Amino acid sequence: MSSTTTSAATTAKAGGPASYFPSIEARYGRSIAEWKADLRASGHRDFKSMVAWLKDEHGFGHGHAAALVKHTLDEDAGAGPVSVDDKVAALFTAKKAHWRPVYDELVATIQGFGDVKVLPKNTQVGFATKAQFAMLQPSTADRFDVALKLPGVEPSGRLEAAGSWNRMMTHRVRVTDPSQVDDELRGWLRQAYDASR
Repeated sequence: MSSTTTSAATTAKAGGPASYFPSIEARYGRSIAEWKADLRASGHRDFKSMVAWLKDEHGFGHGHAAALVKHTLDEDAGAGPVSVDDKVAALFTAKKAHWRPVYDELVATIQGFGDVKVLPKNTQVGFATKAQFAMLQPSTADRFDVALKLPGVEPSGRLEAAGSWNRMMTHRVRVTDPSQVDDELRGWLRQAYDASR
């Protein structure tokens, strides 16, 4: 018996979380790596809420959800600090991957203004000088949100009030097509950057 076969047999016999992986991939149609990336990008960090998210949002059975979450948390606990690039990459899971070029284009615009801090979070990436002035978020497969801090600017047209969607920012622009990343949006980003300095 090869070492690979022995290892797999031992894992299956021990009933470890990884023994569920083949049936998880077969039943839910995606690789374990993709599910882990989505799980990490979900914003949930504790076992209970992560399991509930897999069950409620993706129809997982409890055993499959618990196994995937346990393995993911164990893996993360043994890992070193996550890099900025890794945190950003985790936001662009399979169904949101097509938004990555939009993100990259907007980041290039923002960094072209001058010295900017990049602040990746669980579901979005913030940008700051002395204060945070913008956030980029691939919200859904159909929408990419740009949050802006523009104090004193009246919401109008596609520059809507951020409201309860994001209490840190004043405005939001919903992007549903890459062509909407235009000079008007770049102008609002520049205005927010200037106001933050």
